[in-house]
Order: sequence, then C-alpha cells, then structure tokens
Amino acid sequence: VEAEVRKTFGPDIPLVRMDSDTTKTAGSHKRLFQQIKDGHPSIIIGTQMIAKGWDLANIELVGIVTADSLLNLPDYGATNRAFALMLQVAGRAGRGDSRGSVIIQTYNPEAVIFETVRNHDYSTFYEKEIATREALIYPPFARMIELTYNSASEITAKSESLKVADELIKQFENNNLKVEIVGPSPAVIPKLRGKYQWQIALKLVDDRPGTDRLLHTIFVQTLTKDWKINAEPNGI
Repeated sequence: VEAEVRKTFGPDIPLVRMDSDTTKTAGSHKRLFQQIKDGHPSIIIGTQMIAKGWDLANIELVGIVTADSLLNLPDYGATNRAFALMLQVAGRAGRGDSRGSVIIQTYNPEAVIFETVRNHDYSTFYEKEIATREALIYPPFARMIELTYNSASEITAKSESLKVADELIKQFENNNLKVEIVGPSPAVIPKLRGKYQWQIALKLVDDRPGTDRLLHTIFVQTLTKDWKINAEPNGI
C-alpha cells in the first residue's frame, strides 16, 4: 500500500506507516503518534493498531483496504469483529471542524454488513448475525471447544486428528451427548514454528447437569498430552 501511495502521490509525500515493522523500537508508537497529532503527515498507513482509541481532529478521510479479508475467515466471530473494527476505523474521520468521509473497498458491496456499518445500525446487524448463528448452531446457541494437535510431521498431525475425531464420535454417541464435530482440518495457520497444526471444532448444545464432567472424562481417555483444548476460543 505504501508503494502504491508513493507511486500515485509522489515519492516525497509526507507519510507515516504504523505496523509491526515500524514500531519495534521503544517509544516508536509515541513518536509516530506525535507526528500524526502535530499534523505532519499527509497520509497515514497502518494495520489494526491505528483503529482504536485515537482522538485526532485533523483526519478527514479514512480508507479501509480489502475489507472482505476481515470476513472471509473460518471463524464464526469474524463478521462481528469486522463490524466493530470498521466502525472504530470509520470513527477516526471527521472529529474536527470539517466533515469526515470513509471509503470501504469491497467486492461485495451489497452485503448487509457494509450497509449497517454505513448507517451505524447496530440493531439490524445484531438481528442478522444472531439469526445466522442460530441457524448454524454457533454461540450463544452452542458452546464451542477447539482441539488443536501439533506435530513436526504433517502426516502424523493428520492421522492423529482423524483417529481422535473418530473416537470422539463414538464416545459422544455412547454417552448420548449432543455434540457436533467440525473437521478435522488444518488450522487457519497450518504451520507454526516448524510444526503442522490440525484442529477439531466441537459444537456442544447439551446443557444437562454433569455434561462438563463427562466431557472432561472423555478428553482424558481420548486425548494425549500433545493436544491443546481451548473452550470458547473466540469468546464472542
């Protein structure tokens, strides 16, 4: 994005970029923020770190690049977080005397989320989102549990995950537990620190007394120490 901006507006355009590369050193956040507050840059480019909590009077235009990338994630909370983030980013514009404008780049402008963001319409967004979650059995209509297995071997990660998924299906059926299994499949980040990651997602709709204790027993019998358990992974 920085390269495109400089190509369009000239290599000497006053510009500040805030991301993990430009804020590594101590005090870099404060220094860049002060530059922006003093009105030195004409253009600010940044990751999500520039979206929250900034009260700057001299920002008149905000652009959100490739907004669709916020939505196309294998994560039931992605739409909710995208809605909140886009509202926060949009809120950076027009805090001074002049009227602010916001441009959102998307290949799907007819999507309900963009209409609700444009109108700051929390109620409509909630109604659409809660109906989708109910239809697909996501929180708050189910509890999510994420099981993750790591291995230096991709073959091992896959075979272990398939074996555990089959065993969990048997255990849930034998104990009459209402649990839907999604996966196993490679994680969103399939390889991390030299190890392959596979995941199994569980949708638990059973709220009978003793369910948690029974689940714990099943996990102890089925999962090795190499498995990680994350209950309510997104918390949204």
